[in-house]
Amino acid sequence: MVSRHSINPTEPIYKGSKMNRAPPSVCSCWGDPHCEGFSISEILVRGSCRYVLASDDCAKNEAPTFKISGSFHTAKPTTTRSYVRTVHVDFKLASGTGVTATFKQGLDLSFVTENSVDVSVTDSMTNLPGFPDVSVMFHDNAKAEFGDKWDEVRVAVITLPNGIKISWDGIKQVEISMPDSFKGSLCGICGEIGSSDMVIGGHDMTHQDDNVGCASKAATMTVGSITTDEQEYANSYYIAGDEDLNEECREECG
Repeated sequence: MVSRHSINPTEPIYKGSKMNRAPPSVCSCWGDPHCEGFSISEILVRGSCRYVLASDDCAKNEAPTFKISGSFHTAKPTTTRSYVRTVHVDFKLASGTGVTATFKQGLDLSFVTENSVDVSVTDSMTNLPGFPDVSVMFHDNAKAEFGDKWDEVRVAVITLPNGIKISWDGIKQVEISMPDSFKGSLCGICGEIGSSDMVIGGHDMTHQDDNVGCASKAATMTVGSITTDEQEYANSYYIAGDEDLNEECREECG
C-alpha cells in the first residue's frame, strides 16, 4: 500500500527547482553507521551527538534554505559505533515560512512552522494542513521499492518544497536525494556534489576552548580545510541540541 500527499507543481520552488533535469545525487547513512556522501566514499561515523548531514548554509553569502541533521546514538554501551536515531530538518515553505520537522523512531513524523502550525504523521495516510507544498509517501517494503541497500521495512519518503527528498525507515537508515541545482552550495557529512573532498565544517579548531557545546569534538583544522581523517571530518559538523537527551553525547562532551 502506498499513501501520498502531493506537492503542488505550480508552486515556486527555491534552488532545487523542478526545471532542473539533472539526476539527483544521493547520500545515505545506515547501520552503525556507515555514511556514503553525494560523492564521498563510505565512511564510518563513531560516537554520539547531533551532526549536520547536509545544508546549504555554508558559504554564508546568501540566506540558507535548509539544514538536515541526524541525532546519533551508540548502538551498545560497549561500543563507540552509533546509528542515526532521529532526523531533524529545517526548511522553508514556498511562502517563505520556516518549518522544523523531526522524524523519530517508528516513523513518527512531526512538522512545526515558525507560526506554530503543528502536524504529526504516524505511519499512515495523512494530509498536511498548512503544508501545501510538502509531500509524504509511505512504502510498505523499502527493499522492494529501492533495492538491496534497504531492509524489508516500511519507509517514509518526504519531499520538501525545494525538491529535496528524504527517505527514513524509522529505525536507523536515512537517505537524502539532492537536486543537482544545489551543487556548489553544500556542506555537511554528505559533502558536496561532484567532489570527494572531506571539507572541515564549522565546528573547527576555534571551538577547542568553548565552555559550552562540545569542545572535545572540535576539529584540529580550520573550517574549509581538507582532511583525510573520517572522524575529525564528522566531528567538524557537530551542532548542539542533543546534550540534554543523549547521555552518551553528554559523556563524550564532558
